[in-house]
Amino acid sequence: MQHVKEALKLNGYHMRDLKIHKRSNSQDDTEPRKSVCLPFLGQLSHRIQRILQLADIKVVHSAPNKLSRTLQTHKDKPPANSQQGVYRIPCECGKVHIGETGRDLRTRLKEHQGHARRGEQQKSSIVMHSHTQQHRVCWDKSELIAIVPSWYSRRTREAIEIHKHDTVHQDIGFVISDIW
Repeated sequence: MQHVKEALKLNGYHMRDLKIHKRSNSQDDTEPRKSVCLPFLGQLSHRIQRILQLADIKVVHSAPNKLSRTLQTHKDKPPANSQQGVYRIPCECGKVHIGETGRDLRTRLKEHQGHARRGEQQKSSIVMHSHTQQHRVCWDKSELIAIVPSWYSRRTREAIEIHKHDTVHQDIGFVISDIW
């Protein structure tokens, strides 16, 4: 069996695609009959099957992995705005506020809007900018620019996005090197 495994590896088969089973032979219970499951690759598979049958190894073929099976999923994806990540809120002047949230973007936007409604400018840099410059915040154009589940990765991505964009005066988040 070890020789067969090595030969299959040398011919481009991956061990994760091979499923080797031991089954008892009904004719002779002293020695188990072996079987192997190989991905079907046309004529090459038939040749390998004939060789393995001479060694009393049963070959079962499986369909190879398909790109469509890898790309498709049966699960519905949650809407992008309901995931945690880094977001952008634009102002009519062209500047933006970059932030990170571990919650739903709509919830975070409602918090910013609540700060504006209650006159709590110090709690939101975009609200402070809007109030001091007499600009209008484009709430409807706010978007999640990167879905990042991990807190540390979110903070790092937020710092990079702040560095890349023309932002309103805000806390820069993590300090990152100019090399980035």
